[in-house]
Amino acid sequence: MPIDERANYLLTCTLCGYALDKYEAENPYTVPDKEAILCDECYHAHYEFRCALCDGWGNTADQHWYVAVFDASAVGLPLSGLYLITDSPYYAKPTIIASWIDTYAGTWLGALPAKISSNRPPSEQSPWGHLCAPCQHRALAHILYLTRCGVAVL
Repeated sequence: MPIDERANYLLTCTLCGYALDKYEAENPYTVPDKEAILCDECYHAHYEFRCALCDGWGNTADQHWYVAVFDASAVGLPLSGLYLITDSPYYAKPTIIASWIDTYAGTWLGALPAKISSNRPPSEQSPWGHLCAPCQHRALAHILYLTRCGVAVL
């Protein structure tokens, strides 16, 4: 093994200090503004979130634009669907299990497509959640299509 390859295995995560494994060292996550190298676990924990619809990873920069509400009564809102976040903080969590969304912190955009919201992964059965960018685009496209067609879905 050439010296350069062995040097890759000596990389450590800036946050947790653990050595990066072979696959992480070949293509490590970097944070340019902090000049940091991160392992997969730390990158996911600090810069990504799980999408409430597809269970994929979403970038935290996209996280606080929209909220998908699946059970409006459980979070104190009048309607289920997609909400544009207009004010912060937009949610409160008094206990580990219960949470609610501030009625005045978001604008209801429309109902989520049944096809999308019924296919939620079993790991994400919260009454509300954040959406990754692709799921946000799909939900918005559905709502805009229905609006253009003059169909109101409640």
